[in-house]
Amino acid sequence: MEFAVEYIKDMYSNYMILIPVDGNGYKTDTYARKMLTENDISGLLTCEIRTYDMVEKYYYNISSKQPIINVFEKGQIDEIQTSKLIGNIMLAIKEAKKYMLSEEDFVLTPEYVYMNMSNFEVGLCYFPGYNKSVKEQLSGVLEFLLERVNHNNQKAIVMAYGLYKLIRGDEVSFDNIEEFMNRTLNQEDASLLHNEQYDREPEFETAGNDYITNMIGDNGDEDEYDAENENTNGLLYDNKERGEGKNISDSKMIGLAVGVYVVVMAGVYLCLSKGGRINVGLLLCIGFTLLCATIAIVMLIRQNIIYKVKEETLCKVQENEVVYDEENYWQEEYTALEDDRTVLLTQQKSITGFELIGEDGERIKIKEFPFVIGKLKEKVSYCINDVTISRLHAKLDEYDEDTLLLTDLNSTNGTYVGEKKLKSNEVVKINMHETITLGNYSFVLIKE
Repeated sequence: MEFAVEYIKDMYSNYMILIPVDGNGYKTDTYARKMLTENDISGLLTCEIRTYDMVEKYYYNISSKQPIINVFEKGQIDEIQTSKLIGNIMLAIKEAKKYMLSEEDFVLTPEYVYMNMSNFEVGLCYFPGYNKSVKEQLSGVLEFLLERVNHNNQKAIVMAYGLYKLIRGDEVSFDNIEEFMNRTLNQEDASLLHNEQYDREPEFETAGNDYITNMIGDNGDEDEYDAENENTNGLLYDNKERGEGKNISDSKMIGLAVGVYVVVMAGVYLCLSKGGRINVGLLLCIGFTLLCATIAIVMLIRQNIIYKVKEETLCKVQENEVVYDEENYWQEEYTALEDDRTVLLTQQKSITGFELIGEDGERIKIKEFPFVIGKLKEKVSYCINDVTISRLHAKLDEYDEDTLLLTDLNSTNGTYVGEKKLKSNEVVKINMHETITLGNYSFVLIKE
């Protein structure tokens, strides 16, 4: 099911609204709607469903958040940012799986993946009936990141391109994505990121300093949950090809041992009772010896099974894992991709000739498009450090030689063209000598 998008702002919050384009939103999955609105699912944007003219509209609260297409507008993404983004997306999908929500109903297009810029936590949209391959969507996210990766950072290239190749492969799973990110990050980065982002009460039990394991979690109830959902064929949870599920549980092994022991002792009892008299001492001695032998044999069998499963799993992983520690290999691979996808990976910049003139007469040269204005210095083209300006407040893009496009980036205090206030994420044309206002700051657009 496809959807249209609207943005509104009330006195308290900003909302992104997803509306079914076929008008049949009222007939969408009742269970999924109930899960979305009645549960606080980690990693999902807060959702409210309102019905107008028999069409359900999904109101997602995007206050104080930005879509990643705005967050990474200026590029220069490193390996830590990539691993945080992909790891948190996987965490959100894993959390939703507990509520039996389909992973293919997540909307992972960069325009709709939101992020809290203070801690990198993602907020995803879930649209019942969307039914888009999560593998293809994650590939799209990685393509988006590859456009903006820091080309001078070898580890950033390794992380982004390695994940891209892994996700595009035939046998991708939650586990080998997690393993790849763990191996690519060093322990110092892993420990630092964990301390920054996860100071709240953890939802999963964790062990050691393994960053991605800590981030994605290793829930104590996971085995029980996976057993209940063992027929699920989703991208991140299909581990049947890796030998999982073949191990025999301790309870089954104990049952086997007890069964073998009872059968053998019954046979011994029958043999000893044929003469009419039973030597109790001999029976107990034989019984104890058989018990020890049974336990030893069962433990050996169990150990052998575990070893074979681990060996089988390791072979599978080694067959499918991406080689990332050979610098020449990665440079050749990435250079080939860059040659094939010049439009994707090349950031086009130009001297535009446009300027903004402030009220104090300051001339701000617009040297490139997009031109982002806000107070988050490392993410904007022009920084205004003022409480009335949002981290990413507004964006200018080229339309033609005398006209620009102005976009409000979900700002708190709004963006104005003349006296008209733009809606959240609204795009409008602005012409020469028009005035734009961001918070307490006004500018006139001119051209040299």
